[in-house]
Amino acid sequence: MRPRQTVRVDLKVANVTSGEPAFVTLAAVDEGILQLTRFVSPAPHKYYFGKRRLAVDIRDDYGRLLEGIGPVGQIRSGGDGMGGRGLPVVPTKSVALFSGVVPVGADGTVQVPPEIPDFNGRLRLMAVAFSKGSVGAGEAAVTVRDPVIAELILPRFLAPGDEGRMTLQLHNVDNAPGAYQVTLDASGAVAVDGGGAHSYELARDGKRLETIAIRAAAAGIGRINLAVSGPGGFAVARDYAIAVRSPHYPVTLEQAALQARGAEFTVDPALLEAFVPGSASVSLSYSGVRGIDVPGLLQSLDRYPFGCTEQLTSRAFPLIHFNDLALLEAKPQDKGVAWRVQDAIDQLLQRQDADGAFGLWRVGDGAATPWLQVFATDFIARAKAANYDVPSGAIARAYRRLQGGGRGGSDADAYAAYVLARANLADIGELRYMHDRFAEKMRSPIALGQLGGALAMMGDRARAASVFERAQRGLGYKDPKDYYQTPLRDAAALVQIAAETAQPDLLQAVVGQLETLGSRAKYTTTQEKAWMLLAADAMLKGAGPVMLSVNDLAPASLALPTSFKPTLEHIARGYRIGNHGQGEVWRSLVIHGTPKEAPPALANGLTIKKSILTLDGTPVDLDQVRQNDRMIVSIEGRAMRRDLIPAVLVDMLPTGFEIEAMLVRDENGNTPYGFLGPVNVLRTREARDDRFVAAFDLNNQDDASYYDSKRMNLAQFHVAYVVRAVTPGDFVLPAASVEDMYKPEVMARTEVKRVRIQAR
Repeated sequence: MRPRQTVRVDLKVANVTSGEPAFVTLAAVDEGILQLTRFVSPAPHKYYFGKRRLAVDIRDDYGRLLEGIGPVGQIRSGGDGMGGRGLPVVPTKSVALFSGVVPVGADGTVQVPPEIPDFNGRLRLMAVAFSKGSVGAGEAAVTVRDPVIAELILPRFLAPGDEGRMTLQLHNVDNAPGAYQVTLDASGAVAVDGGGAHSYELARDGKRLETIAIRAAAAGIGRINLAVSGPGGFAVARDYAIAVRSPHYPVTLEQAALQARGAEFTVDPALLEAFVPGSASVSLSYSGVRGIDVPGLLQSLDRYPFGCTEQLTSRAFPLIHFNDLALLEAKPQDKGVAWRVQDAIDQLLQRQDADGAFGLWRVGDGAATPWLQVFATDFIARAKAANYDVPSGAIARAYRRLQGGGRGGSDADAYAAYVLARANLADIGELRYMHDRFAEKMRSPIALGQLGGALAMMGDRARAASVFERAQRGLGYKDPKDYYQTPLRDAAALVQIAAETAQPDLLQAVVGQLETLGSRAKYTTTQEKAWMLLAADAMLKGAGPVMLSVNDLAPASLALPTSFKPTLEHIARGYRIGNHGQGEVWRSLVIHGTPKEAPPALANGLTIKKSILTLDGTPVDLDQVRQNDRMIVSIEGRAMRRDLIPAVLVDMLPTGFEIEAMLVRDENGNTPYGFLGPVNVLRTREARDDRFVAAFDLNNQDDASYYDSKRMNLAQFHVAYVVRAVTPGDFVLPAASVEDMYKPEVMARTEVKRVRIQAR
């Protein structure tokens, strides 16, 4: 069939019982996608009526005496869980169409009209029919193509300053021979050499391949239009989008200050000079809480690139209370706040096992701390109360896990007591036992506050008051073994707990400490951001509006928090905000964008070294890489701080490199390439279109080195993967970076280089 049309697919369902409704679904999927995983077409009759082998289970308690080595035989694949949101567009287009459930006519026939897009290739049609008592399935293959196949093969992405090659492919399959006119033009962030009209002679079944230079001028989306016409009235037009993404991580500039009554603030255009033109976004927000920039914190969480369970929960938790898209860096195609919260819920529930436990990166990985289990449960419970779609069974499993946990004096136990008390599932006797037995020994302010909150909600005000007082006096406590805990996080949590449990004295005592800690913080973690936002929600309840004006417009009454997003053109012409209210307000200016200059190599608490090697271990000459060469990217370093570091490594690829394999260690800790030596056990890893990402733990808490079972020093890391050079050109080779996910100032970065790939 020809592409770009709606076609009618006729299905005949045999043996339909008269009077019994029957239904069918039809999928049409690119065969190339299906072959990647050897996908077998759905066959429900084989599932329901196939022979069953007797199940055999083995039970052996002796294995419980041995140290576990982690999940065995898990299939892991890349996704959008960490290391950035991925490329906004890719030039490759694939087809996966699904009809949904369609009723079958009384005579067993049904017509499904799929709309075939602009596609050349083979589709597999897969039909599944079902009724109350019957199932069936069928499949067929269909080739979709134009009489002349005209395609552009582009790099997956580009970076500003890159110069690469794209390939024009022409194949006259069954059209008349003759001259074919090809027109190319580019717009947006890219330019092509040799644009305009060209003529090529093609015989029947004739082919033509042409390579064309493509250059990236600036960050953004580039578009390339291809038009081909020829004998017999043949004409086809295609457009391709390609992302030009910066090879450097974006940076954020923040300024916070008090704006007095009657004062005006003007955004200085000079602040934008450090950013790549067109890459910067500006947000000017106002809040009534000193040290807490609500829109800035929400935007920072929304931009956070990693996606473990803690970060996923921290990003979405405050959005239950701040359901205002204007506070985020929204774009026209933005799906909204409710979508963000629901998406986080869905991802978390995919990580929940049958016992109610949540994995850190995936279901059953056993890497999430007990405290994090409660944090995730708290979020989905509050989301359920806010009318988000959370299955009751998932909540029940999570609650049962908390009820079956310990009743000691740990932070997780206290938090579990608080969450269960909110659900009216706590046992007052157990709470009193926890208070009388452990409260004197508890040092964590957040744990004391949560135990006090649980007691207050269950009616024991006297015990609640005693632990609330201890919590307030303990602010400033720091646990070096807990990377979620900070004094700022604890102060914010106490404000939220005091407001929720109606403790006005505690609220008044802690608010000042929170504002002071927040205004002093240069870097904040996801935990700090999340709890500060929850505290701000409590503090802003009942706050009056402010009177603000933009340029010469009349002042308007606005509820706090509020945010303005001036365009770069507005700022260039002059953009000022005046405070016409009765008092002072806190102002925050946030500029987020890509730096013009490549950032220098850096080592702050961590070190990192990146090597590109041949398959026999020889260093690669980056000026002499040839198309189709396979190479090993080896990245190693160590922790310099005496600390436990949950590290994440991001290595952005140059244009022209594609990841071919991620190297994992064998039973001896080595890879198939012996010269590399041992590599790390990874929490998770992803091979993305434009980057490699891995997460692992570093343990450098003691003067004596820690070693894993393969004698690898746990203060060091070594990660490696194989790439293939696929696109000729001259490209930026971005830096590799590693950072502590909860102390962003603890990080290291390699230098930026260039790589030249020669055509083979």
